[in-house]
Amino acid sequence: MDKKPKSDYDVIVLGFGTAGAIAAIAAGRMGASVLVLEQNTYAGGTQSGGGITGFYGGPPPYGLTGEINAKIKAAVEAGGYGGELEVRKWILEEEALRVGVDIRYETTCYDVQREGRRVTGVRWGESRVLCEAQCRVLIDSSAEAVACRLVGCELLSGRATDGLYNTFTNTCLASNGNRVAGLNFDAGRINQYDPEVFSQTMLETAALHVLEDYSADSTTCGRAGHRVALSDLPGIREGFHVLTEEVLTIDDMFMGDAAQLPDPVAYVFTNLDTHTNDMPLESELFQDWMVGASMWGTQLWFPVIRENLVPKGWIGILAAARHLGVDHDIGQAVRMNGPMGRIGEVAGVLAALAAQAGHGDCLVVPIENLKRRLEDIPDRRGENEAVWGLPVEAIRAGLESDRPGFAIWSARHQRRVAELRAWYADAAPGSHLRRHAAMALALLGDRAGVDELRQAVIERDAFLPLTSRHSNHLRGYACLYLLGRLRDVESLELFFDVLKDDAIQNKYEYHTHAVAALIKVGEAHSDKRAAIAEFLRMLAEDPAWELRARLKETQSYPRIDQLFRLRIAAVLRQWGVPNQIGQVVLAMPLNAHDRALAEKCLATR
Repeated sequence: MDKKPKSDYDVIVLGFGTAGAIAAIAAGRMGASVLVLEQNTYAGGTQSGGGITGFYGGPPPYGLTGEINAKIKAAVEAGGYGGELEVRKWILEEEALRVGVDIRYETTCYDVQREGRRVTGVRWGESRVLCEAQCRVLIDSSAEAVACRLVGCELLSGRATDGLYNTFTNTCLASNGNRVAGLNFDAGRINQYDPEVFSQTMLETAALHVLEDYSADSTTCGRAGHRVALSDLPGIREGFHVLTEEVLTIDDMFMGDAAQLPDPVAYVFTNLDTHTNDMPLESELFQDWMVGASMWGTQLWFPVIRENLVPKGWIGILAAARHLGVDHDIGQAVRMNGPMGRIGEVAGVLAALAAQAGHGDCLVVPIENLKRRLEDIPDRRGENEAVWGLPVEAIRAGLESDRPGFAIWSARHQRRVAELRAWYADAAPGSHLRRHAAMALALLGDRAGVDELRQAVIERDAFLPLTSRHSNHLRGYACLYLLGRLRDVESLELFFDVLKDDAIQNKYEYHTHAVAALIKVGEAHSDKRAAIAEFLRMLAEDPAWELRARLKETQSYPRIDQLFRLRIAAVLRQWGVPNQIGQVVLAMPLNAHDRALAEKCLATR
């Protein structure tokens, strides 16, 4: 590579990771002049230095990602040192250099040049030298929307209730002498946009990897061997999303609009792989899927269109990593390694076409030209009908079984109200058919089954459906969630009783869903708001109220009640109810992330 970068390129790619490396190679193969700016010292990002190998769920990667992965696999099988993590670095670099990509490592992008709403170039620091170059298209594959934020693109941030993201992984690398792999343990939440909180959180959560006896490490780490170091990159699953020309949402998937999206350029086959452990703070439709039907492990085809990559109102810039235009809920599916590679390929080809046309406007490029240069992948969205298109006989049989999720969701999707009411009326109280019919009716907003839902909560119904391979939800608190979804004011005392029961089994789930239900009832019934507010205030101001939940893939059970206390504080503030909840939370032992949240809560009062 040249000692100095050129002053002008067709395409500049910010980030040489899972998406960016593929984007650079794809654009280079199209004959575009390409510059890559990478803050680290190698290619591959999460799939190399981050320690997360492989492709989660679905079929093998296709297109350019599949081709590159086949080369990596062949090199590993031939004895490539370090296993897939290390081999990926040099294969990606080799493929990029082969097509003339100018790679600049250890760089920091500090400015994006623009003329009006058109991006024209970037400025960056490299070896204590300030550099700049012009481009027709800038591909932001930084994952954290670095270029999009610098240019001033509008952003979406986290879930609606409190703006928080999915949990992250403080990844540790392990080695058996010949192979290096990542140990992927959830570590709670992190704010990667606050340097002080980020640093403190990384230090605090490194304790997840501390063992009393490292001599047994080869057993605890399986084939990976002994722990050797924290990874270069923490496993951050979510951050800002860019407001693009079109934003794919969970409503599009579950309310039917996704089937109408034109000309998908990528398909993602995976489940909504959330790692969140505070489900009642997620969106209602997301909870319908996860809690109401226990569908965590169900895989779907998610389409991605070109407009999900183009920041709204901007020319000459693409968002091509996990910050693309999807909502918080769908982001938990499309963030996987395989989809990121495909999205990078689409961005590279699209950017090259727009640059070579001389205008840099990715929306002007004919979609037929783009798709002609991508491996043809047939539209697979019809396969989602296997999830929500069961015939009526299969729906009834499913509701009677111990795997009711597909039947519940099919009944909801097809709006089988009449059949559900008839089955509910004919079934014996407490039976699978009656309870699951009541749950499906509740997902449709129908109150015909509220008596059965209430009885399930009173009994603390311990039935665990087997719909998903794991992460199913007990029917008792799922019914509690559904009563809250119905804003069932007649269940008010039942919700109070659940929260007064400190010895209840599955206390965390019952208490948190009861809190969420009370908030929904209070918002829907203003005449009950004062009583609900007083109960919630006393609960959240009581230091003895403690809730713990397990971090996925660990045996760590940190306190989570502080997040629900802060949620209650925010709601009471909206209702005009004074409280001391923020002060109570600040008096608790908190990690850096949650302390910053509590301080923000007090500051906004």
